[in-house]
Amino acid sequence: MVIITNTEGNIEYVNPAFIRQTGYTPEEVIGQNPRILKSGTTSPEVYKQLWKTIMLGKVWQGESLNRKKNGELYWGAASIFPIRNHIDAVTNFIGIVEDVTEHKKRDEKLKTFEILFSEISDLAYVCDTNGNIVFVNEIFEKLSGHKTEEFIGKSFASLFDEENLKKSMDVYTRTLKGESPEYELYFKDTGIICGYKILPGEMKKAISSELWVWPEISPLTSGWRKN
Repeated sequence: MVIITNTEGNIEYVNPAFIRQTGYTPEEVIGQNPRILKSGTTSPEVYKQLWKTIMLGKVWQGESLNRKKNGELYWGAASIFPIRNHIDAVTNFIGIVEDVTEHKKRDEKLKTFEILFSEISDLAYVCDTNGNIVFVNEIFEKLSGHKTEEFIGKSFASLFDEENLKKSMDVYTRTLKGESPEYELYFKDTGIICGYKILPGEMKKAISSELWVWPEISPLTSGWRKN
């Protein structure tokens, strides 16, 4: 979304994306200061540095937690540029703000995954509700011989050959139904045969209800046993 202010910081223009994002109409914000979007969570020092930077005619970039008209919070990544006239004097400021709320949520989830799975000796990966991989732990990377980037965003189906894909699809379907299937699966191109089980319900609750697939993949050689 785009906001243009005068050098006093009063809003002179907002684009349609601003209206959709914040819920405010142009009539409600024209002449107002962008502080109407403040959530109260950002340090005053951040705003002081912002104004110091743009008043010097420089570009400021940063993130802040903002509040919509309805009270809902969202993260915005902003770049604020000075607008100069024909004699190079600053006449206005233009702010371009991207809603990065989902990115922030995803980053927080990944940090949670890293904390949970960093110390375990088992392979672990996490899928979203579409079956796409969103996280693999370091053990998975080491034993598979592939970098994390090679898995992220890909379907879990890419991990298996045709025979084991059928097993994994059965696991996927039964997990959707709330079951806790246990299988032995062979990972394609790795030579790894693993036992498959779902993480305990307590662990699921500790993470996020949006990511329902929580498989713990344990090498049989590590002493994995059925509980």
